[in-house]
Amino acid sequence: MILSLGCLLAACAPPTAIAMALRPFTTPTTSLPSPTPLPKPFIPTATHSPTFTPTSTQLSTPTLTPIPLPSPKPRLIRQGPGEVDVLILLYHHVAENPSRNPYYVSPEQFEAQMTLLWERGYRTISVAQLLTALENGAELPACSFILTFDDGDEDVYTQAFPILQRYGFTATVYLVVNYLDHPGFLSREQVQALLTVGWEIGSHSLHHSDLTQVGDTVLKAEIADSRARLEALFGVPVLSFAYPYGKASFHALRWAKKAGYQAGMGVGSFTHHRWEDRFYLARRPIEARHTWQDIAAFLPRTTCQEDVEDVTPAPREAAPDRSPALSARQHLEPPGLAHPRLGGVSHR
Repeated sequence: MILSLGCLLAACAPPTAIAMALRPFTTPTTSLPSPTPLPKPFIPTATHSPTFTPTSTQLSTPTLTPIPLPSPKPRLIRQGPGEVDVLILLYHHVAENPSRNPYYVSPEQFEAQMTLLWERGYRTISVAQLLTALENGAELPACSFILTFDDGDEDVYTQAFPILQRYGFTATVYLVVNYLDHPGFLSREQVQALLTVGWEIGSHSLHHSDLTQVGDTVLKAEIADSRARLEALFGVPVLSFAYPYGKASFHALRWAKKAGYQAGMGVGSFTHHRWEDRFYLARRPIEARHTWQDIAAFLPRTTCQEDVEDVTPAPREAAPDRSPALSARQHLEPPGLAHPRLGGVSHR
């Protein structure tokens, strides 16, 4: 049976999974030389907004030193075990769009979206934290979200990373193993640098194959072998797998469990995640057409400002509104589906 997931934010979840023990996630402490930062894009200007000070050099790669931020402490609430509410966002490129490719979000759009989340009191958590909460329960920020990037494009490091540092946000990048060190994609050194400052990595397969169209031999290579290679390269646990195109068969789900992953990532609109659905967690894809107003419509809670100490919303220039604001579920659930978590067309 095939689950075919929509590029227009189709919602989906897998059958009940077998409970699996979680392994603790550890962040490597390798010390790397610091590449230099990009020119400074838009930064919120209020007293309590995050700050970032680039230096002028001949290179154009971001600093690896975490930027000192104001330290408002979000109110923690206990979530789980069994069920957790958290928004998971999926990005591909953060760069100027060379060809009207829908998977590109401009740095200005991305900055505006992250500013919105910061001002509304949202704070990032890791996939490892989500899994801990699902299995055992955990204290999480009252407004939590997870950032993910698929494919391992180089602009994740050169464009998205310095923006996220200003806000103290981290992310999980899903790597296509055979894309590493190729032009336009992350190098092993860049991936290690992200790990050093608290990011996570996951597998996005060896070759970005459509896993609904292959047999067991290819499934093993794309799912199991990719995990083994990433763990050998970077020396960290690889806890989760992102299905290429957001498409997964039940064979693919079983291989993800068999290979030792603790979760699988798909696409969808749901922000309520269950332990039994952890091998197909719904992520909201963000594309070129989405503005910060759209992101606001996707939030499970309008604001958590009351749950964050000492945060003053910063004035922000709105990104150009290239599309009408979408409601939280607009275009997400095609009519006539037999199950509310089954979706439509494929996603990259």
